[in-house]
Amino acid sequence: MKYDELQAVAAGMATMEVDNLLRSLLRDDRFIGVVAWLDRNRELFVRSGSKQDLASDHGKLAHCQGSVHAVNLLIAQLANLLNPAPQTGEQPPPNL
Repeated sequence: MKYDELQAVAAGMATMEVDNLLRSLLRDDRFIGVVAWLDRNRELFVRSGSKQDLASDHGKLAHCQGSVHAVNLLIAQLANLLNPAPQTGEQPPPNL
C-alpha cells in the first residue's frame, strides 16, 4: 500500500481506534525502529538549530526549534499511550 492510500484509510479512523492500534504497535519489538527514527530526527533538528552560522538568523532558529518541539510532542504522546499519566488525585501505578 502506498503512503497516500494509508492516509486515506487513516482519515476514517476514530481516535480510540487509532490509540488502541498505536498501543499494540508500541508493544511490538519492531517499533523500536520508529523510536530510533524519531530520536535520530530530533537530534538532527537540535544539531541543525545549534549551528553557529545560524546564530543571527532567528527565523531559521525558530523553524528548527519548532521541529524539535513537534518531535518532542509526538514522543510524549506515544509515551503517554504506553504509560498513561495518572489523573489528578490518583496515585501513580507502581513500577513493576
